[in-house]
Amino acid sequence: MKNPLFPPLSASRPLPLLAAILAALALSAAVPAARAAEGIQISEARLMAPIPGQKVSAAYLRLTNASGRDMQLVGVESAHAERIELHSYANRDGLMRMVRLDSLPLAAGEVLTFRPGGNHLMVFAPDIAAIQSGQFAMTFQFADGATLETDLPVAQPGKSRKKSDKKSDK
Repeated sequence: MKNPLFPPLSASRPLPLLAAILAALALSAAVPAARAAEGIQISEARLMAPIPGQKVSAAYLRLTNASGRDMQLVGVESAHAERIELHSYANRDGLMRMVRLDSLPLAAGEVLTFRPGGNHLMVFAPDIAAIQSGQFAMTFQFADGATLETDLPVAQPGKSRKKSDKKSDK
């Protein structure tokens, strides 16, 4: 009995499905799997709910590197936002302006503070349902491929200002 799904193999006939499967396996082996960023701790984290009518928000936190090795934060993602960017402020022509950063160093044993007026995360088009749930999931990405997933509590604008917001960034 002939099976139309599995025709007999023939040396003269190419095997496109098998070739596609082998190619996919080869590519997946070349891409390193994400691993947990061991020794990185997040504290004092919060996402500020957007001001009504606005489609952008900010997140503040402290990243502590207790890993014993230098790290480089290269991005942050969330399924609940269009995009998240690393930002800071810089003096340009005598004016303080917000600037986008490609990465931030996090030396071994150091703390990186994200606060108003300093380093912070800009969250573009955050999902309102996630904001209303009170928790906002984010994944921090490091240059070595490590990732750190966390849920940030959502704070209302004008509230939840922390003492660490007044300290300088490292």
